[in-house]
Amino acid sequence: RVNGNLMAPTLESDYFPLLPGLNMLTLTGATAASLAYRPLTLI
Repeated sequence: RVNGNLMAPTLESDYFPLLPGLNMLTLTGATAASLAYRPLTLI
């Protein structure tokens, strides 16, 4: 999805057009969740 310009679709651009600090917290949380979930997919 492109938001008026050429850029890769990211969580920030698509879902969290808010404060940069909140974006970082959200991305950190998403990364932590994916890392926590990934071992389950490797079993």
